[in-house]
Amino acid sequence: MSAMKPDLRLTFEPPQDKRAQRSAFLSLKQGRMSMLEYIQRARHFISCITTHPVDMATQVRVFTSGMNAGYQRFYLTRKTPSTLEEAFAVALREDYSATASQAFDVSRVRAPEPEPEPMEIDAIQQFDGRRGATPFTPRHALHRAVHAR
Repeated sequence: MSAMKPDLRLTFEPPQDKRAQRSAFLSLKQGRMSMLEYIQRARHFISCITTHPVDMATQVRVFTSGMNAGYQRFYLTRKTPSTLEEAFAVALREDYSATASQAFDVSRVRAPEPEPEPMEIDAIQQFDGRRGATPFTPRHALHRAVHAR
């Protein structure tokens, strides 16, 4: 049974290069990812590092330094959370606050809504498919006008 354990482990465990996972976590940057995607990526890399795990202070520092520059990063560097989960919670809360404040900007001046324009009834023209737009005239008057010439 003990001879089969390494074979079973090789067969069923996903192949993981521990150094590559550690390096990927230590060089993790947010870039174009949303805050939630960035947090999920950080959680994934942390879960992949099973032997010789990275200490909590380094995890928080790597997560904070990899964030895009902005209010969320500024707030996290000033608050200095003690655990990575606390840093995730603060980052998500500040990201939500920043997104909500951008969606509701009171400094924007609202454009007035368009009002209906008054119409002049005398200016209405009837469309005739062959000749284009012509002033409305009864057909029998046009018939007389053409033959009167």
